[in-house]
Amino acid sequence: YRAFNDCTSLETLKMGSNVTTIDQYAFAGCSALHNITWGSSLKTIGEDAFRGCTALTAVSIPNTVTSIKSSAFYGCSGIVNLTIGSKVTSIGASAFDYCTGLKSVVIPDSVTTMGDFAFRGCTRITSVTIGSGLTAIPYRAFSGCTSLATLKVGTGVTSIEQYAFAECKALANITWGSSLKTIGADAFSGCTALTTVNIPNTVTTINGSAFYGCSGITNL
Repeated sequence: YRAFNDCTSLETLKMGSNVTTIDQYAFAGCSALHNITWGSSLKTIGEDAFRGCTALTAVSIPNTVTSIKSSAFYGCSGIVNLTIGSKVTSIGASAFDYCTGLKSVVIPDSVTTMGDFAFRGCTRITSVTIGSGLTAIPYRAFSGCTSLATLKVGTGVTSIEQYAFAECKALANITWGSSLKTIGADAFSGCTALTTVNIPNTVTTINGSAFYGCSGITNL
């Protein structure tokens, strides 16, 4: 806990092969940190572990990791490239909240749970691909991702929850998953670039204000 918190001159981190967990706030506020060599046994990246590490530009979560906890990379505004390892099963709430430099997100098939606000306010993301393991896209998961243009919903997703993609003003292309049943309240509110929306036959419920203010829709 807070082992190297606010070591503002720390630039390079090399983890030992026996490290399995990076605890809460361990490297939070290390604003110069830009180079991480992960350990070969790492399984858990703890809450707020790298919060505010704004010099990070590329993060590749190794395939040994199974859990990324809440706010692990909150406010890491320098991250442009993100690779999430193929063994990750859970991404916590606000894990990548306000990573404003991030260009694209691919959620691997291994991920089965994702917390609220996971990628909220990532204003430079242009594409999101959801893997087959996730069943629900949670509350405000991608809200305010104002450059998001292309969304591919995974085949396992049954529910898009409230405000999940609200205010994604550039969103123009949605590929729906084959298991989708529920589109939550305000899920796509303010997505003004949408022109055509084809609700798949699997959907049984469209909740209130799901497409509120989508002024560009001409075909539904």
